[in-house]
Amino acid sequence: MAARHEQLKRVRAYFERVGYSERDRIPPERELAAELGMTRARIRVCLRKLAAEGMIWRHVGKGTFFGPRPDAVKDAPVHLAFADLTNPREVIEARIAVEPELARMATQRATGRDFQAMRECLDRMLAAEGPAAWLLWDRQFHRAIAEAAGNRLMLAMFDAIHASREREVWGRLRDAVLSPERMKEVGEQHEALYEALVVRDAERAAALMQGHIRAVRARIFADAPAESPEAR
Repeated sequence: MAARHEQLKRVRAYFERVGYSERDRIPPERELAAELGMTRARIRVCLRKLAAEGMIWRHVGKGTFFGPRPDAVKDAPVHLAFADLTNPREVIEARIAVEPELARMATQRATGRDFQAMRECLDRMLAAEGPAAWLLWDRQFHRAIAEAAGNRLMLAMFDAIHASREREVWGRLRDAVLSPERMKEVGEQHEALYEALVVRDAERAAALMQGHIRAVRARIFADAPAESPEAR
């Protein structure tokens, strides 16, 4: 059992070290087995476990990809075309407009299972050993809140906005401010947001979400005003 745990840990560390972005195709099992010195059977078991965690997903006939499995809305051609028409500044502006309201709605509609999903995403983000896994669970935490809001149209808007975050130009801006200190700061902001959600404090949750995203904007764009997530 300990050997299997170490093998899974080795495969997970490989993905975090390489630094895949969401929807990147990962190597086939035979290449991973050769790279990591494991049998294809053990690689297959590890990949199934990582898929269950949401780190990777498989598409029959196309391969295995990094990140959570896209839903039907995210796979629609119009959605992908939208992602090609926007830019990082618009993405941040749209997040400021949409996500605080999603947080407000989540305080009213979230179930115990929703809170459990948020907590799991937050714990995995805080325990991540590399930027790739950290970014994956950061996004999953925000999506768990969007799902808890219980509005399918706004969830589709959330997915459209965040699909644009995976573009190459966005990745370079994001990576420029992704330091250990910054990741720790974001973790603390997420903890405060989670606590507001759990006690169903709608105004505080919305204010913390808005402040959090404004802080992201301030660090990415030098001309954007900074605002503390606690400012409201």
